[in-house]
Amino acid sequence: MGNRLVTMKADSSGQPGTTAETYRYHGLNRRIRKTGLFPSTYYEYYFNESWQLLYSVCQDGGEWKRAETTMVWRLHGGENRLEARSVNKFDVAGPVSTVVLTATE
Repeated sequence: MGNRLVTMKADSSGQPGTTAETYRYHGLNRRIRKTGLFPSTYYEYYFNESWQLLYSVCQDGGEWKRAETTMVWRLHGGENRLEARSVNKFDVAGPVSTVVLTATE
């Protein structure tokens, strides 16, 4: 196993301070988890057999769509809602993360 970042600490006057983020990797050295404390965040990464990150998105209450690489979120005036969840190769969905933005025209 090569060198991997497993802990990042906040700077405290030039000394390591409070742990800001932690990382976990699987046996092939790919990151599978990131946990942050400023603000409190938690990410799990899911990959297909080609090591592509898998997830699906739902915009403004529409249908869920698979987005295996990148996606563009087109905002409109008013409330914009984006939901995302990981999906494994058996189409089992993970927990939903939601972002709501209010845009002015």
